[in-house]
Order: sequence, then structure tokens, then C-alpha cells
Amino acid sequence: MEATLYLVQEGERRRAPVTQYEIVKSLFLADVAHLERYGRPITFDNYAALEFGPVPEAAYDMLKPNYNPNHYFADEAWPPWRREHAHNRAYFYRGPRRDPNLRVLSKTDTAALSAALDEVKSLRFGGVVDKTHRNPAYTEAWNSRGEKGSAPMNYARVMSEPDEELAADLAEASRYA
Repeated sequence: MEATLYLVQEGERRRAPVTQYEIVKSLFLADVAHLERYGRPITFDNYAALEFGPVPEAAYDMLKPNYNPNHYFADEAWPPWRREHAHNRAYFYRGPRRDPNLRVLSKTDTAALSAALDEVKSLRFGGVVDKTHRNPAYTEAWNSRGEKGSAPMNYARVMSEPDEELAADLAEASRYA
């Protein structure tokens, strides 16, 4: 939640509102970069391979208009942002109702999120698809999905140097994130 709010707020600060696509791809790129550099992702979300690339499952669900926040965010006004139609099936996420809790996000987290948003905004849709489709975890999951529209991604394959032990630890931690 806090990483998503940070990206929505960052889009407002830049006067360049973020779409659902830009949010989920920024989260993926930031998680991978932070995992590579510091040994942990930012969100601890579980990723799935979908047609247009990796998607953080919990964050993706939160961005949907029919999301039910009662289980996790019962005390919070929902949604914590405005969702405005941009074009086609895309929506802008703007006007966060509160600031992200920076006690939850470290300086390295926010730096990775900002850098990922820069990259997503500069690469645009096609460039982001190309980049994320080259990730080994995405390729492996997408190619093994069969007739399904998505498949879970293996954290060990997300990293440039696969680490099964770290991936198992992260999978366990993500159950409680």
C-alpha cells in the first residue's frame, strides 16, 4: 500500500499522473532493483506473469475499483486515491488522500521507486513490455502457464543470480506482508 501511495504521490509531484500499468511495472522494477542491491524487495508482493508483463498481485488487486479493503484496511477511507479515466482501458491514479507512511518505506525504497518510475515513464508501454518480458522469471512463468491467463513467478528467477534459499525466505515473508 505505502509503495503504491508513494508512486501516486510522486506522479502528482511531477505533474505526470500514473496509470495502473505504470504503478505495477514500477513496483516490479523497483522490487527487482532493490532485491539485487540490498537483498530484499520493497513490497514483498507475489508476482504473476500476465500478457503485458509481471504484476504484483496484491497491489494489482488494490487498484481495481471493486477491491474490498475490509480485511487489511478497515480503518482507512477507500480508495486512498482518485481513479480517473485516461484512455482506452487505462486510468490515472491521482490525489492521494494521505501521504505514504515513510516509516514503512526506507530511503533506499523511495529511491528505487522513484528510479523505477523514471524508467517506466521514459520507456513507455512498448519499452517496458520488452524489458519485463526479458526477465527470466517472467519468461519461465509465462511459458509454463498452459491455457491460463497468468502464472506465478519464481522469486529465485527474478534475480540475475538465482538464489533458491533467499527466494524461499522471501516467499515465507511475503505470506505475512
